[in-house]
Amino acid sequence: MHAPHVEVAKKLTKAGRPVARGDRVGYVIVKGPGKLYRRAEPYSKVSLNDVDYDSNVENQVLPVARRILSVLGVSEQEIVAGRSAQAKL
Repeated sequence: MHAPHVEVAKKLTKAGRPVARGDRVGYVIVKGPGKLYRRAEPYSKVSLNDVDYDSNVENQVLPVARRILSVLGVSEQEIVAGRSAQAKL
């Protein structure tokens, strides 16, 4: 199994920035074809135009938001509807 943070750690190490077990590795998924782990890049090395915002929201933000907001009685449909309304502003 390939994990995005592991792939990014490998890229950072190859670029001369060693990463130790337990270090936090910040990354974003960039636009393009292929599996998510292949599209993971260190966030500090990516242009804003290259970020796949939809993928990052769907795979990083929404899962956490669902768990937190479900405790408050907010449904996934309400989260997504709010996101659509924001996009129109």
